[in-house]
Amino acid sequence: MPRRTTPRRITTIVDALPRGAGARVAPNRVRLRSMTPRNLKKAAVASALGTSLSHIGPPVDLTPGHPKVDGGYLRLQSPIHVDSGPVGWSGGKVTDGVALFSSKYFALGNPSVQVTFDQLSGGFHLVELRLGMFQSGVKYKFRLLGNPGVPTENVEVSNTGSVYKVVPPNPSYSGPYTVTFLQTNPKSGPMASWYFHGVGIWPTS
Repeated sequence: MPRRTTPRRITTIVDALPRGAGARVAPNRVRLRSMTPRNLKKAAVASALGTSLSHIGPPVDLTPGHPKVDGGYLRLQSPIHVDSGPVGWSGGKVTDGVALFSSKYFALGNPSVQVTFDQLSGGFHLVELRLGMFQSGVKYKFRLLGNPGVPTENVEVSNTGSVYKVVPPNPSYSGPYTVTFLQTNPKSGPMASWYFHGVGIWPTS
């Protein structure tokens, strides 16, 4: 009689990641933290934009579960896995879909999230990448690209940081804006894996 085996139980996407040298994945430590995005508070948005709370409008949210709204949509490049949700593994906070990215496991170009949106106001916009980072002690590197005429930035953040792009107004332009968050951690470096929870687009008046 063939021997019966019990499949390994996968409780989160983290448990399904390959265990190679330098992986540094500890599911029991990162599971709940990574499932809860570090969304910017309204006061932090006002501070980043140099304005008062009264001038900050409510954000427009796009997520893996709802990647398209009137005047806006998401494009994801090289995710390992996408779950349109709702998801709430292992007691984590239920989210509206989630995608998994990794600096070591991608095929069609560097992992990236791109958002296209119509102008919500005539002022500045802050576009926030809402993510949960697995590896503590690793610098997550992103190149922030924008169009039209938005300067490119290269940023490094730890697993307690935030990633956002300030988009200045362009009075001579009436089309949609585009912001891309491109991960630039090299495959040869330490693993830098992350959950993507969504994008928040904050307008100012």
